[in-house]
Amino acid sequence: MYRSRLLSVAAAGAVALMVAGCGANTGAMISKSQTSLRPSHDVAAVLQKPDPAGIPAAVSLTALQRNNVWYNIDLPDGDTGYRWGYMHGVFQIQRTDDRGATWRGVNVPVRFDLGTESVYHGVENPQLAVVNLDTLYLYGVSGHSFVRAGTSDGGAHWSVYRTDLGADGFRVTSVSQPAKSQGWVLLAGTGAANRGVTLLYHVTNGGATVEQVKVGHLPSASGLPMNAQAVVAFTNLRSGWLLTTTLSGELSLYRTDDGGRHWSMRTLNPPKQILGAKAIKVYQPQLLENEGTFAAVFTTGTGKSSKQHVVIFRSRDGGKTFAGELTDQLDGAKANYEGQPAVFATPDYGYAVNDGRLLRSTDSGDSWLTVHSPSLELWLQRYPCVLAMNFVSYTQGYMLLADAAQKHTVLLQTAGLRDRWQPVP
Repeated sequence: MYRSRLLSVAAAGAVALMVAGCGANTGAMISKSQTSLRPSHDVAAVLQKPDPAGIPAAVSLTALQRNNVWYNIDLPDGDTGYRWGYMHGVFQIQRTDDRGATWRGVNVPVRFDLGTESVYHGVENPQLAVVNLDTLYLYGVSGHSFVRAGTSDGGAHWSVYRTDLGADGFRVTSVSQPAKSQGWVLLAGTGAANRGVTLLYHVTNGGATVEQVKVGHLPSASGLPMNAQAVVAFTNLRSGWLLTTTLSGELSLYRTDDGGRHWSMRTLNPPKQILGAKAIKVYQPQLLENEGTFAAVFTTGTGKSSKQHVVIFRSRDGGKTFAGELTDQLDGAKANYEGQPAVFATPDYGYAVNDGRLLRSTDSGDSWLTVHSPSLELWLQRYPCVLAMNFVSYTQGYMLLADAAQKHTVLLQTAGLRDRWQPVP
């Protein structure tokens, strides 16, 4: 399918990467060329669907945590940023100031060892919130303690606080940090005494103060349904959303405009094409002022006839009204190791990988255009597991990929010319 010249170039690049090792790096530019633009001669060489099938491939967070590869990245300005995860059985953080060309270790003030507390339903414990170039917050559960650690100087100095939860078996499942000193953290109960219970904490004073927040009206700790899968996101210190899916397949939005003191709740129905489908997963929304976009997965049918459907929900009035778009193009798509079908850099701009190619939306998921990129498609054949996408602007982004065994990774950056991708040097 591909020209022999293209294959030889990709093979040479892959060999060079393998010599460099499996710890990834960072990167550069992506243009706004789309399928409507005239392709160059090498873009035309890959207009057929890439082969082999099965890209993106399945990813296991448990395997990544044990394989000594970096699988989380965040570069807020495209030059300076962080990578983190479990390395050699211990949670570690590294920082780069040169787009990933070099990395240095960041002191982690609390030790998190790899074990039963490290992952829950595909979500890692602890979780790192990168607020800006130098401000980080680390939230996790260790034994009976809810741990908060914050730094405003890139990790040189940390403040650490702990709150006794009274029982073990809790895990951090979602974090939203809209300001330097305040955040919201969701915990899920997994132990015998708290299984299915959800806790929502409002963290203030840089982690020193925590307040448990009541969201719903049920008697459980947060008032949410038992065994609810939930994510939280705040656009500022007053306006926030909390989204849940329940065992009965209901997708609900809890919305606040006063910093979490009062919440309104509404059910979000699937589009009419799959009316009656059950929601099985909701992902972190991307909020900006009054706009918000997020992905949810629904299922129809039962047993062997069951089918999953990706729906992109969007609101332009702060969550008062929603439109849900059934997006068949995202069936099987992945944008990170948690299985998120697409990630949004803003409520308008979204990205995903499916059928071995990059997809991009500029209209909050209403439509998706295939971005033909020979270089990216060749890299995806060798590294078919999508671990992370980090777009720092409409034209600049990074993609972290792993091989099928999830033992080697490559960090690609956009070169800004015909959407061409290349590994960080």
